[in-house]
Amino acid sequence: MPPRDDAPRDMLFGLLALQNGMVARDQLVAAFAVWTAGGDRPMADLLVEQGVLSPSRRSLLDALAGEHLAAHGGDPEESLAALDLNRSTRESLAAAGGAQVEATLARVGGGAEPDGDADRTSNYSVGSATSDGRRFRVLRPHARGGLGAVFVAMDSELNREVALKQILDRHADDQTSRARFLLEAEITGGLEHPGIVPVYGLGTYGDGRPYYAMRFIRGDSLKEAIGRFHADAASKDDPGRRSLELRQLLRRFLDVCNAIDYAHSRGVLHRDLKPGNVIIGRHGETLVVDWGLAKVQGRTDAVGSPDERPLAPSPASGSAETLPGSALGTPAYMSPEQARGDLEDLGPRSDVYSLGATLYCLLTGRPSVEDDDVGAALRAVQKGEFAPPRKLDPTIDRALEAVCLKAMALEPGDRYRSPRALAEDLERWMADEPVAGYREPFATRAGRWARRHRPLVAGAATLLLAAVVGLAAGTVLLGRANARTDAERRRADQLRLAAEANFQKARQAVDEYFTKVSESKLLNVPGLQPLRKELLESSRRYYQEFLDEHADDPSVRAEAAEAWYRVGFVTMDVESATEAMPCFERATQMYDRLSGEHPTVERYAYKLAMCLNDLGNQQAALGREADARRSHERSLEIRKQVVREHPDVPEYRKELGIGYGVWSERLYTAGSTSESLRSTEQELAIFEHLIRDYPDVADYRSRLAGALRSIGARQRDCGRSAEALAAFQRSLALSEGLARDHPDDVNHRWGVANSLHGIGWTHYRLTGRTEDARAAFRRALDLSEAIARDNPGLETARATVAFYENELARVLARLGEPDEALQHYRKALAYAEARRRKNDGGVWAERDLGYILYETGRIHLASGRVQEASQSLDRARRLFESIADSAALDPYNRACVRAICADLVAPGKTDLAPEERSRRANFTARAVASLREALAGGHQNPDMIASDIDFDAIKSDEDFEALLAELRAGRPEDRVVTPGP
Repeated sequence: MPPRDDAPRDMLFGLLALQNGMVARDQLVAAFAVWTAGGDRPMADLLVEQGVLSPSRRSLLDALAGEHLAAHGGDPEESLAALDLNRSTRESLAAAGGAQVEATLARVGGGAEPDGDADRTSNYSVGSATSDGRRFRVLRPHARGGLGAVFVAMDSELNREVALKQILDRHADDQTSRARFLLEAEITGGLEHPGIVPVYGLGTYGDGRPYYAMRFIRGDSLKEAIGRFHADAASKDDPGRRSLELRQLLRRFLDVCNAIDYAHSRGVLHRDLKPGNVIIGRHGETLVVDWGLAKVQGRTDAVGSPDERPLAPSPASGSAETLPGSALGTPAYMSPEQARGDLEDLGPRSDVYSLGATLYCLLTGRPSVEDDDVGAALRAVQKGEFAPPRKLDPTIDRALEAVCLKAMALEPGDRYRSPRALAEDLERWMADEPVAGYREPFATRAGRWARRHRPLVAGAATLLLAAVVGLAAGTVLLGRANARTDAERRRADQLRLAAEANFQKARQAVDEYFTKVSESKLLNVPGLQPLRKELLESSRRYYQEFLDEHADDPSVRAEAAEAWYRVGFVTMDVESATEAMPCFERATQMYDRLSGEHPTVERYAYKLAMCLNDLGNQQAALGREADARRSHERSLEIRKQVVREHPDVPEYRKELGIGYGVWSERLYTAGSTSESLRSTEQELAIFEHLIRDYPDVADYRSRLAGALRSIGARQRDCGRSAEALAAFQRSLALSEGLARDHPDDVNHRWGVANSLHGIGWTHYRLTGRTEDARAAFRRALDLSEAIARDNPGLETARATVAFYENELARVLARLGEPDEALQHYRKALAYAEARRRKNDGGVWAERDLGYILYETGRIHLASGRVQEASQSLDRARRLFESIADSAALDPYNRACVRAICADLVAPGKTDLAPEERSRRANFTARAVASLREALAGGHQNPDMIASDIDFDAIKSDEDFEALLAELRAGRPEDRVVTPGP
């Protein structure tokens, strides 16, 4: 913390900004990191410079801080003690500022709810209680609508959190708005159904403004769940998982249908049904909320229970009728009659339309009508102008699309008569039964019969696959035949249809057996990878047979391309990047042709971008940087085009963000550090926008944390320690939040460790705060060990523990603590030895073991332990010399190994014998030659090469110095600053 007299006031200013909702917690954490490292810059200046606080709000907060100090006798410590700060915020701020900030934070008061978000709103109480005081104590804001605002409150009678809704101030004096608010409260309270949120009480403030309390539901909206479902690109490659997740959403939708059907039985129309007005609880609850536009009709055509009378609100709530010709609601989910303002024509089938529009969004991921011009959107709804679901996503089942379209029919009489009828048809589809709104083709009915008679069909499956090529060829021959009679032509048509049906079944059988089965998690483990590869290779061969007969069918070509793509991934895992390269090249070529021939099918362009990305990754792994740069640049340009054409598809926006991150790596390796930083900033901006649109999608927050780590690394390489620490601290805050919210997802815990690693290296290399560096590395290691304990079967967890053991040991060695460093090196060495014994990793395992032995030997040598040093260094020398010429190493890594071999010729000796000098010179020359080979492949960053400790032994060599001089002469404006400790 800066040694300044006004530091407590700076802290007070920051906390007041947080508690009054003027800055977000991660923004304040980032500002604290810069403030701590910056020395004498006021917190207010930092928040304004970072763009998170406007000058006018700064002035307001300055005045508020002054008043706060005055109210506590001008004593900053008393002012801090009067604030409430929850535990998670306290920990994040302490991590940003170190021990000194933590000591100052100890003076700040603690909130009553250690894990809540009590930093935002002061408490107040309303309602009559059975004891002294008011019943409901407001804790924090939760949501806001057009008529009212919802707060989280504490029910003092039953000691539980509730949702308290009160009318907005601007509507408080309007009698119509007040009547509508009261009507909403009575309707919600009068509809007692598991799918409708229960109301606990209705009351008024002293000035007569109404409020009512209801159950507080912990969960997400259906809109957010739909957004996550469609944003999850990984699930699209796992049909079984995607089908399960779709059916889980459909079951929630059925719950909504049942709740609305009950409301209709009580004579109530909702009139504002949409995914945002459905809450999905964490324990299976599905609740319809926001009955602010509901209308009580009395008798309806719905059949109610004889024990349930039509709802009749009290006269005090007023009528609050909507005027004819008004179109209240959300355009994309209104029925055509509601969009026209024909309010007298509204009935249960109007809500059925809104349910259909909600189903449309569930299936496609977007509303049926999207137009910023409300008038244009209403006109489209009135005319029924929207794209059928399968036009947006051809994978949607035709029968499911038919259910959706029947619910959204333009004329009310063509829709389902009730929400229950809609639900029943959807239940039939989920049970693999025919639906009322769709006449199934013969192939679909035959497929259902086959699924119900699996033992009989299983025996014929092999014959079906063997016969497919012959059947397809028969189709061609029949097409060429000159049928002379009507009977012969009809017979030919029947045979042609049968052949085509068999062909389609064969394709489906291949995809389901070879491809989908191979993607099973049971096969996605190291021991079964060869079997998985064999299954995928089988699917690839069968698709090639299909292509031989149906080369003009783009769907077959796309399936074959996808098969090559999948085979490439498994080949990479089982064998190497070299063997995987042809698979990715073939998949890329096939999608490239498909995209060129069908430019309006965005999926082909999207898959081409994915293939180019993974092709580039393999090229980079083989040291072909120039080729990788071309592949990744083209992939990025295609992603940009796809997003320009489809800006509202979150999956495409996410992939564009990933593309910018990959492109940043290529630019950095090429020596264009400033351009690399700009590309990472583009990645950051995309994920910040996605989080604003989909705040509860954990994947977006995780990727934002990753982008912040990349920016931190780039800024650290440029010598900007304060900016780097701010980025790493913000990444840490995001990852810690994700780890708390998703404790079973190990990736979020790795994110915490990686952020700490970035903080540690920044302190170690730039700030000189060695104790902070050690603490960050130690915490990262402790966390990785905990993950390994919790996941004993996860091989990567043990590998990561070894990595952090090695990293901490390296830092301790350079800090002059060899004994403690050796303890950690020995642990890393034990893992590396075990990995080598299992023959896991090939030449890379040999290299990693060699590195640990090399570092261990150097520590022994520096400590005077000559015998131990000789043993470690001699083993390292034999390992490195055995792999110095390995083709499995890319040229850059081959250069690193050869440079270390030069150092190991006679470690610790200054007076070399002629034979030793000759061997050393030979390894040095070969290292420089490999490095030039890497440069020719596109590895063009001179400062990264100069700072690489693997080249320490040859950095005084004339050829090495000449090589660096050539590179620096070409890129002076992008020079990376990498000062040592």
